[in-house]
Amino acid sequence: MNKIIPIILSSVLFITSCEKKFLEVDQPGVVTVSATPDYDQLLNADDVNGYFGWPLIQLSDNFEYLPTRTPNGITARLYTWQDQPYVNEDPTLWSMPYKTVYYANLVINEVMDSRGGSQLEKEKLKAEGLLARAYAHFCIAQLYAKPYDPATAASDPGIPYVTSADMYAKTPSRSTVKDSYEKMIKDIRDALPNLSDLHPVPYRGSKAAAYASLARIYLHMQDYDNTIENADAALALKSDLLDISAANATAPDLLSNPENLYLRSNYELTHVLRTKLTASAAALFSTTDNRERLLASKTSGLRIRQTNFGISVPETMLTKAEALVRKPSPDLNSALGIINSINAKRDRNHVDLHSTDAAEVLNWVLNERRRELIASPIRWFDSRRLAREGKTPTVIRNLGTDIYTLTPDSKKYTLQIPQAVINFNPDMPLNER
Repeated sequence: MNKIIPIILSSVLFITSCEKKFLEVDQPGVVTVSATPDYDQLLNADDVNGYFGWPLIQLSDNFEYLPTRTPNGITARLYTWQDQPYVNEDPTLWSMPYKTVYYANLVINEVMDSRGGSQLEKEKLKAEGLLARAYAHFCIAQLYAKPYDPATAASDPGIPYVTSADMYAKTPSRSTVKDSYEKMIKDIRDALPNLSDLHPVPYRGSKAAAYASLARIYLHMQDYDNTIENADAALALKSDLLDISAANATAPDLLSNPENLYLRSNYELTHVLRTKLTASAAALFSTTDNRERLLASKTSGLRIRQTNFGISVPETMLTKAEALVRKPSPDLNSALGIINSINAKRDRNHVDLHSTDAAEVLNWVLNERRRELIASPIRWFDSRRLAREGKTPTVIRNLGTDIYTLTPDSKKYTLQIPQAVINFNPDMPLNER
């Protein structure tokens, strides 16, 4: 019988020493929690909130390695889109989000029977677990399932949507892309009534985070009315936008950044000094755009050590702007108002954009989105969904004397199931090659 343990791999089963302070460990590799505050602390764990952004940044076309800092090993294999980048390593792009799912399921399935908390507290924690589970599965789908295509989503292989915290339970099937997305949406819809509007801790779930997550999901599904509705709901609760346009502006602190809607990051970007912006990314920044100065460099890579790999206010604004342009009756003025309001707080020589051409406005929105999220894994997600429209460029990597090419129609935009997972689940359908 297939088990969940091979899906999430052994790394999910061991608890760090700091977590042992509030978790009972009955036997090695088995997590036991019993009191309501234990589940609250579980949602603070790095394994729930820490994400895997740097490998996704390596996959995308925003950054490239400096000629003097050639990558090797797993880094090189990721950088050149190899089918099996993990040889003897833990396949973190698979195991880390499933680790989040594992912990979220502990909360979802057990907190209501925990001791010491009120019914309201338990329902709120369960709701946060549902949001965390849905968000993690969305990230997995952007890696290991095809981009959502309304014409084929009902037949395209999806992902195993894990709802059990029993490590010995049977592995769920991959189902379909449509089914996977419907389960994400259901989890979030079920969570919403019991979430607080905002949470004082930025990496904890809230209504604002849930609505923003739904907006992102619906954008990928090309459901633009629902995208706009949920983006509006999120922004009605939180719409802070920092002004970093001044010449002496500094990069915002990760934890206190008021633009955070759902913080997902505990990663030090140790590779930053090895990389620089690609030519296509560098060309998007004017010399007076402070995002290039504060977040990235045309010559020496990222300038910040940490970034939010979750959801932010400006991303949600740009998600709404894209939907406004793409819907059957485009609202170009509102979309332009959004990108102008963001750019005015980024570029000290900002000039408002005006156009009545939907194609031109869409291009401006997508460029602003790429600039704003330059140090985010969202570029990989966007490249996948935009490829079918011809809006994703061919990416070329030079590694030593070898040249690697990723074309917009490449099946490599859907990663292959890791060999370690295949070994334990030989009947799991593989992705096309």
